[in-house]
Amino acid sequence: MEAWRQLVAATGDFYAEDLMMGVREASLCGHWKNELAALEAGVGALERQRRELKTTNEARTAPQYQPVAAPGGLPAPVVVHQPVTTAPAGKPLTITAEVTAPSGIKWIHLRYRSVNQHEDYRTLPMLPAGGIDHYRAVIPAEEIAPTWDLMYHIEAMDNDGNGRMYPDLNKETPYILVRLQR
Repeated sequence: MEAWRQLVAATGDFYAEDLMMGVREASLCGHWKNELAALEAGVGALERQRRELKTTNEARTAPQYQPVAAPGGLPAPVVVHQPVTTAPAGKPLTITAEVTAPSGIKWIHLRYRSVNQHEDYRTLPMLPAGGIDHYRAVIPAEEIAPTWDLMYHIEAMDNDGNGRMYPDLNKETPYILVRLQR
């Protein structure tokens, strides 16, 4: 804003007062210094909204997502995972996790996609990986676009119908970002 004010002060009288940039009916004429007042009013309105929002948000506690327990009442699966945060581009990516549940594991899925909102998540089953409660999935290299970083999360379901997502959206961003080394 201050830079705009300085520009108006320095050059405000240099240009014609009514520049035609298009048809008058479409409000495509005038002087760019006239936009300063509209800009200041808009910024002032945004600052007021922000103050009001902050006051409103501080007065209440954010609701926590509470998963619905299956009829058996046992806790949801527990996922222990060391996030993969970097990986070489052009290579397959192995994701491992330790997943436990009192009623046993029905399935575990790895959901992943490029950090590109035009893509949908893909799903791979996480299969037993040679140890009690150890699972893994390998994302093929050809499914990792080198142009974009990668994001993933893990979903687990036990035999009683209790589910869990990792990372827990009550504690952190509900996905893990993998920065590709290009």
